[in-house]
Amino acid sequence: EGQWGKYLTGTRLRWESIVLAGQSQGGGMAAFIAKRERVARVIIFSGGWDMDAQGQIAGWYRMPSATPPELWYATYHVEEKQAKTMEEIYRALGLPPENVKPLDLPVHGNTAHGDGIHNPAYKAWWVKALGQGLD
Repeated sequence: EGQWGKYLTGTRLRWESIVLAGQSQGGGMAAFIAKRERVARVIIFSGGWDMDAQGQIAGWYRMPSATPPELWYATYHVEEKQAKTMEEIYRALGLPPENVKPLDLPVHGNTAHGDGIHNPAYKAWWVKALGQGLD
């Protein structure tokens, strides 16, 4: 049906075979899981804005990661209101600078937040971030 068995061992997920990706809060959730589980890749689209009670970047972003840094990819549009915050968070996560893509083409649609997932001009970056299977 979908050969889902390759992603399971019994009833447990085989995280190392799974690519996580998410937009906005979904990107933050992908990052949160990838900190705790070693995944094939993690792709954050304009996501991760968790703050502590003092308004600082949440401490979990700086925690050691089960997923190696070279398997993390992130993007945001430079016109997003939270662009600077996302830059700081991606640094706190320890992402290699070459795996972070600040998008700067004219916004395709109504808002810069979300342009990274629906503007076909970024297809080459999507393919790079997703990789060729488990490469």
